[in-house]
Amino acid sequence: MIADMSLLSRRLRITVVGFLWIALVAIFFGGSYLSHASAEFDYSIGLDYQLQSDGSAKVVTKYHVTNQTNNRILASIKINTPVKDASEVVATFADGSQLPVTMAQRTNTTQGYTYDYQELTVVFGRWPSGRGLSQDFSLSYKTRELVEIKGSSKTFSVPSLAEVQSQENYRVSVSVPQDFGKVYSTGVLPEIDVSEDGRLKYSFPNSADLKRSISLIFGDTTVYKVDFAYPLKNTTGREQTFVVTLPPDTSSQKIYINKLDPAPVSTRLDTDGNVLAEYRVPARSTKTVHTDIAAQVRYLEYDLSKGGIKSDIPADIMKNYTASTQYWQTSDAALSAKAQQAVQGQTKVVDMIRSLYELTKSTLTYNNEKIKYNIRQGSSKALNNPNNAVCLEYSDLMIALLRSQGIPARMPVGYAYAGSLKQSKAVSDSLHSWVEAYVPGVGWINVDPTWGEKYDNFGKSDLDHLTFALWGRNDSMPAAVMANGEDQNYQYEDTTVSYVEDAPHPIPEGKIQAHKYVLFPGISFVRYDATAPMQVAGDEYGMTLVQGTKRTQDNLGSLAPGQTISRSQLYFGKDFNQPASLTFSQQELQERLVLASTKVPVTYWPMAVSFIVLTGALLLIALKLIIRNKRAIEQTAAQRTQELIKQQALTRFKNQESKTMKSAKEIAAEINHDSTPPQ
Repeated sequence: MIADMSLLSRRLRITVVGFLWIALVAIFFGGSYLSHASAEFDYSIGLDYQLQSDGSAKVVTKYHVTNQTNNRILASIKINTPVKDASEVVATFADGSQLPVTMAQRTNTTQGYTYDYQELTVVFGRWPSGRGLSQDFSLSYKTRELVEIKGSSKTFSVPSLAEVQSQENYRVSVSVPQDFGKVYSTGVLPEIDVSEDGRLKYSFPNSADLKRSISLIFGDTTVYKVDFAYPLKNTTGREQTFVVTLPPDTSSQKIYINKLDPAPVSTRLDTDGNVLAEYRVPARSTKTVHTDIAAQVRYLEYDLSKGGIKSDIPADIMKNYTASTQYWQTSDAALSAKAQQAVQGQTKVVDMIRSLYELTKSTLTYNNEKIKYNIRQGSSKALNNPNNAVCLEYSDLMIALLRSQGIPARMPVGYAYAGSLKQSKAVSDSLHSWVEAYVPGVGWINVDPTWGEKYDNFGKSDLDHLTFALWGRNDSMPAAVMANGEDQNYQYEDTTVSYVEDAPHPIPEGKIQAHKYVLFPGISFVRYDATAPMQVAGDEYGMTLVQGTKRTQDNLGSLAPGQTISRSQLYFGKDFNQPASLTFSQQELQERLVLASTKVPVTYWPMAVSFIVLTGALLLIALKLIIRNKRAIEQTAAQRTQELIKQQALTRFKNQESKTMKSAKEIAAEINHDSTPPQ
């Protein structure tokens, strides 16, 4: 039992990265929190976040404060910023006269995470006394902490208005350079307010939409650069084969393998689409496989209106992704009953997925302390122990709920971007798991029930999830590094992740090695090896063979980057001695891309070998016939000799028998003669 638990712990150190950025800024509102707002004063506040291309931002907050007392004045106000690097802080009255501001560093803790921020105190030298009298002032500062640059995309986390008092009126706007690109949102989408001076201004007309923090994403793609450092340690006394798992293509990401150092012996795709690279390591030695991998992640908003019903799900997907497993216990009666109750009366698959997504979120409670001793529980234990969950439990439970209702589901495991406020930069501390569910008519969609507690991400796939491996046929494999099918417990400790501006634009080039052999007149044989382009995996590869007037097509299916596949084909016909033309291609959207082509000359020596072999075979057959005939003649002669001998023996026997009978008669006569009485 101890050994089993140890293995479980090693395999399942995948931990959640909660949306810390959103969690942190949720305690502030509008970039400035009025620490003593009360019914004595009414506040009308306009927030303008002015974002710049370099990732900096200027936050300008305009306050219109109305006195609701007869004899009180506002002497000072404390404002908490959601950042710790506020600079160039300026406070002014409406007439432009400056106000003194003091700054203090503060520390707070929420959801188990400690963070720093700045507290600003504005002191007013004058303030109108009397009910109904108003005063205007503004506060501005600069920061580099509100915008995250992710290659060509930029993400702005809008601080929430969760603690806004009912009597306060907020107007929030965001202005950006026009070259920021199209805007997406993890919550409500802002309206375009105005365009001027090469900038676009967006506004949130309803402050209630910002009761929860949201992120605005400018640009629909980002490109990660990943250097995995896979350690291959052979401690045995013989050569050992290792397999490393490289990231797969998914609906939201495209993988470019620029380099593997050292190069693998071979590559292949597993049944879930993971790229597996094979290495051989000599006895008692170590290799470290470094990668140069680019991952282009796209922001997706799935068109869920196209979703069908369960009977529309392809049979092979249903078969392969609805089974019960060790950690996805669909046979659990209590779990199945809860799932059935949640989807009661629903027919569309997407509605069922949404209901089970909501059920997962409402059932489980995230426990930060579990990360320290993270042992995977599986869906049944998560359901029975709902207050002890991290991302694995959220994912396991939702997958089991989906599968119990016949909805295909699988688990992506990988990297989840946590924002600059996360203290640890280690990728191993940012490992995360979530869910892919299959919607007929749409395909596989990403659903993250763990992050769903922070914002509504249903029907969207953001730029912050990067899949390292897909677990579907098996609920815990493939592992990052495997030997003899066993997990070697590599948790991406030495992996680095960064961003680049653009995705690679590889020229798709494949390779063909082929030979055509004439075996006999009228019969030829083509053997070829096709190697896929090294940088990308792909589907619908094919090989076209033309021999004289005959044209054939081999469907090669899906291939991993650099994968080599071997095929052969016999040809019968009059063009047996004509060169063969081979074209290696791939279907890409509406276009068939030619990856390589070659013309294969005819090689005749196999025919000579064939004739020699055939002649030898005929001679051997003739020799066998001669030997058989000789043996038959000898056997016939022997049989005749034996028959002659038998005949002679029989004749002698008969002669002897005749003589014997004669002698007996003579003896009998003599006896009779001797016995006659004298006369």
